Amino acid sequence: MWPLSWVHPEDENTISIEHQFYFGPSLLVSPVVAENSTTATFYVPNEIYYDFFTLAPVQGEGAEITVEDVGYDTMPLHIRGGSIVPLRYGDANTTEQNRELPFHLVVAPNSTDQAWGYLRLDDGVSLDPGDATSDIWMIYGNDTLEVSGSFGYGQGNIIDAIVFAGQTQNRTISINGQSAANLVFDSGNQTLTAYGLNLPFGAMNVTLGMVQGDSGFGNGTTTSEVSSPSETASSVMSSITGSVTTQAASVASSASEQASSVSDVASSAIASAAASVTA
Repeated sequence: MWPLSWVHPEDENTISIEHQFYFGPSLLVSPVVAENSTTATFYVPNEIYYDFFTLAPVQGEGAEITVEDVGYDTMPLHIRGGSIVPLRYGDANTTEQNRELPFHLVVAPNSTDQAWGYLRLDDGVSLDPGDATSDIWMIYGNDTLEVSGSFGYGQGNIIDAIVFAGQTQNRTISINGQSAANLVFDSGNQTLTAYGLNLPFGAMNVTLGMVQGDSGFGNGTTTSEVSSPSETASSVMSSITGSVTTQAASVASSASEQASSVSDVASSAIASAAASVTA
């Protein structure tokens, strides 16, 4: 867990902030620190962020913002622009079960439409896993997501969905030159999602393209465009952000130690969200 001043050393306003923190380089955690409060006021640096639960963009201006109607079972949580976040999706009661869950990749571009991410996978038990490890680099720019690296760890490494945040128009998605079969564009939250992929987590190129005319995507591609979440879009986005509440709660104690003023409910929410990126 990092203080904001470590991530934003150029922003003197972050030096005195004690209750917010980053979990890794990508997740900005803003706990609700007032007992029984459903309102949160927190600082957002002068960058683009994305609401973790909806992936709707939030443009920070180097100032505090106030959010109303924060439920007791959640908290403000944002993905920093420029991040690619791999999330496990599904139900798991143990670390072993968690490693069998498929991945959802969330691409959250910065103001220059670029993003990157890194993921290391191994069995989490062996002191020396040898070659049974994966070191995966994910780089997005010029409308292309490139996944590369080593892929020696082969247990449960399936990509089920890829979601591109910050998309203001409907696009096509092709993976290694093949059109994705199922797409959902949510113009309200500005997300474009390819789902039902069942792809091995290996080297690949994912390219965004322009929709041609009114004839759809061609090549058997199915797309849905929604201005507010339809049943299909809600299901897809629920599966993407559902990992917030379904992942292992082992991070709870660590989050509580780092932010002792956070309520038990808030600590549980931190645990659920943060464990998503620990793969």
